[in-house]
Amino acid sequence: EDEDYEEEEEDPVYGRVEDGYYQYTDVKDFPYYPEEFEGNGRPARMCGDPGVSNKGCIYPEMFIMSDFVVAGINLASWRVLHPKFELFEDFNIGPLITGNEGWKDLLRIRNKLERPSLTWYVDKVARKRWLKEKRYPQPEVYYIKYKHELSSTGKKEDEVVAIADNLPTEHGFCAKPTHMSMTMGNWLVDLDPNNQEEVKFTKFARKLTSDEPYNPNECADALAEGLQRKAASIESWALKQVEPGLVVEELWSSHEDRSLPPHEFCLFVVWGRVYVGVWNEVSSDRYLDGFIYRDGTAAPGCPFYGELPEWIPWKEMVDIAESLGANKDMFRVDMFVGVPRYSSQEDTNELRIAVSESEIHPTTIFCNPFIADEMARLWVSGYKTGNYQVVPNTEVPASYMEYLANRNVTSESK
Repeated sequence: EDEDYEEEEEDPVYGRVEDGYYQYTDVKDFPYYPEEFEGNGRPARMCGDPGVSNKGCIYPEMFIMSDFVVAGINLASWRVLHPKFELFEDFNIGPLITGNEGWKDLLRIRNKLERPSLTWYVDKVARKRWLKEKRYPQPEVYYIKYKHELSSTGKKEDEVVAIADNLPTEHGFCAKPTHMSMTMGNWLVDLDPNNQEEVKFTKFARKLTSDEPYNPNECADALAEGLQRKAASIESWALKQVEPGLVVEELWSSHEDRSLPPHEFCLFVVWGRVYVGVWNEVSSDRYLDGFIYRDGTAAPGCPFYGELPEWIPWKEMVDIAESLGANKDMFRVDMFVGVPRYSSQEDTNELRIAVSESEIHPTTIFCNPFIADEMARLWVSGYKTGNYQVVPNTEVPASYMEYLANRNVTSESK
């Protein structure tokens, strides 16, 4: 025996390494796990077992990896059963998917879906009332009406009077028709309570100026005229069913320059998870800053490329978007980041988030086609992998469906 060998204290489970090793003739007999040691086996401390405390206990799911990529393939996904994604039935386009669709193909399918409940998601009157009820952050609403609520006659001249009577006169506001997109028909008016001599405004979502005099009657007339117009031909069937309406709400500004509208972020949610967000900024014109992935990194080939500024509350916006995008295959949530125009100057750095609207048929212009191509691939992948189940839509209020039925918006789902 080796004279330098020191006797080790016997392990209560394993024993001396060499003890009995030669008695095993087959791998299946070898005690690879503590509980297999004959006589002094030690069972694993499984959470929930009698006499086992939560401190230090284990359960099988603790050891399952979600990410182990080799040669581009995630080996960790094999044989893992995940709960099925619950997809609202009115968003389901599975029967229409071949697997070869690109971004425009998918939008064409969504554009033509004649499913009345989808109208609720693009109806700004209904959505803003619901957002307030559910306590999502949004600009304060001063006045919100459907066209039929503005007057009993339905005539433009009576609607002009109703609108003019309800436009704020002591402070500024944002007014817009609720059945259009792309900021069409918007009026941003800055009536500074501390300086009403100079009124700044814009008829688009751009920099507010006093280059021409503000006339509240002209504003009311323009807003009433917008109520007579229909949604553009390119818009979705759902948006074309929205009853024209008007919302007058709190004016928000950029935290850097209060003569500018706030920064806008439009986040695309694919199968309940943010894929990318669009960062828009406004000066004398509206321009694209860039596309930001869920993890906060910038998409290549776009104007903005680098570290996301610390002042942008990206994680909070992702959380809001994914909350509103739950149970949907693709959904866009638009938010402002800025400050209420008339908040105190001491609050300039207290940035806030406000949900602006949501979109089921986005007409976003991409800085390169590859961002849209990948989003289309992920959208289709959710259907082709098949780990989803179609469930009834529990989000759209029953009262709204009754309202649509009374307006004869009852086309069958396609």
